[in-house]
Amino acid sequence: KISTVTLSFILGAGIMRGVDVINYNSNLDKKINHLEEMQRYYGTKAVSYNLNFRDLFHNDILPLDDPSMREIGKKAEDFQKKADSYQPKIDSLENEKISYLDF
Repeated sequence: KISTVTLSFILGAGIMRGVDVINYNSNLDKKINHLEEMQRYYGTKAVSYNLNFRDLFHNDILPLDDPSMREIGKKAEDFQKKADSYQPKIDSLENEKISYLDF
């Protein structure tokens, strides 16, 4: 037969562990949210440069071989690479989360 004290101790430890898991995952979520914000920021910059490139070309403002067009295209590519670089970091943090079933 389990005593009330033992049962209280087990339940208390379980609740404290649950709180630890919630806090741990919450901190990871904050980091993930920040990385996702940065990913969106750089992704938006890439889209902006791509649209600018398209508009300049389709409206016959600048030819494709113009140095400015190459620079705009390069910036769009660089911003997209930067945005893409956040995904492995986000995935890694997601994998660090503790499942409530694990404890």
